[in-house]
Amino acid sequence: MFASVQRTAALCFVRRVINRKKINKYLDKGALYGYNIHCDDRGGSMVLDLKRIFVNENSSLPIEYALDMSDVEFSGVYPLKKPVKISGTVTNKASLTVLSAVITYEYSAPCDRCGTETAREYTVKIDKSLAPAIEGEESDSILPVPDMKLDLDELIYSEVVVSVPMKHLCKEDCKGICEKCGKNLNEGECGCPKREIDPRLSALADLLKD
Repeated sequence: MFASVQRTAALCFVRRVINRKKINKYLDKGALYGYNIHCDDRGGSMVLDLKRIFVNENSSLPIEYALDMSDVEFSGVYPLKKPVKISGTVTNKASLTVLSAVITYEYSAPCDRCGTETAREYTVKIDKSLAPAIEGEESDSILPVPDMKLDLDELIYSEVVVSVPMKHLCKEDCKGICEKCGKNLNEGECGCPKREIDPRLSALADLLKD
């Protein structure tokens, strides 16, 4: 069986009718990474009915889908200017239903050191067993799908929130800006007199650069 799903939708994960525990879980994870997460409520959600996959061994469902998350705010910026894409397959093998997929997105925002607008692509790999219901504690390797339905918007949102970079840099060795004149030091020295640092505090100075 071959089916493909492709649609671009606006998202507000917080206000959709989903489990409150899940909302708090994902928002808490976002807070751990220092992000203030907010999005506008425009409704809409892509939900896959997987009943035929669950009851038919050796069946599969290819997934190709794009989600517009341009309205999602991370600490004052809207870095997901391009649609977030997911590509993969839901497969039933020996009565075990598995989701294997890759989420790709471009994170575009000012560099945390020099302020230069920078776009970098990130990928998130997903390999999880799907279960209509889970007894006992939740597991990171098992994805609950109530009523055998998979909400792609919810899945993408939750995976992106916990994968966004803690520090967004234009390049790993970005030199930042001069704290006195504000020149981008990646473009060359600024000529400002360099402050002498007590050798005993050099380790602390290195930490402050990060």
